[in-house]
Amino acid sequence: MATLLNPSYYTTELNNYRNVQYAVTTLMMQYFTDILFKGESGRVIYSSTDFAFRQRSKKTTDNNLDLPFMNVKISGISKDTERQWANHMATAQGTYVEELQRKLRTLPVQIQYDSTIFYQTNLDTAFSFEELLWDDVLETILDFNMVIDNVEVKVIANVAFNLEFDPEYDRSDWLEKNKIHSIKVDFTVDTFFIKDNTDISIPKEILLQFNTLTSDGEEIESLEEIYDTMTLYFTDPE
Repeated sequence: MATLLNPSYYTTELNNYRNVQYAVTTLMMQYFTDILFKGESGRVIYSSTDFAFRQRSKKTTDNNLDLPFMNVKISGISKDTERQWANHMATAQGTYVEELQRKLRTLPVQIQYDSTIFYQTNLDTAFSFEELLWDDVLETILDFNMVIDNVEVKVIANVAFNLEFDPEYDRSDWLEKNKIHSIKVDFTVDTFFIKDNTDISIPKEILLQFNTLTSDGEEIESLEEIYDTMTLYFTDPE
């Protein structure tokens, strides 16, 4: 039998990985917990709609669904967002963060989610649907902090809902028999992936060319001095 020696293949690379997917999903699960479930975090589970009942029954006593509850799961990721956030320089080179003394690269993305809420009564379903509809019309704009080297970097998250009231499912007969109502809440979040700009290698030819443009007649003898001058030139926020 094969032995699992390491939980991840990218052990070293993950040290600098900024897991925005996890941060956004946690943010959204907390958001729904607060506005729909009175702060009861156990009522929002990470699962697809297809496996929601199975996953929910594992987390309750006597395999009882204990309605209401909601499932949330990432269903797709795209670089095509609803907003005009594309910035080639910010993606290729990064934006200087003074507290970190370096640049962070940002990539606008849209994270898509599969999500459904299940209720016992039609009245609860109607109330919840209207609450989400109000939020959607007014535009839901959230934010979260990514902690990088003990520095909190704020990231924006714009949420859009695709709501469907009590939709039909393959198991509609079973749902009706057990008096279960639902709201399909597929939603998207426009946000940014973040990556450290760690590529600071500069070819010797570029260093020498840069020296001829910036030395102003003053001779700089070593490549190290030119490198220091060039690095300051391109990273100084002023």
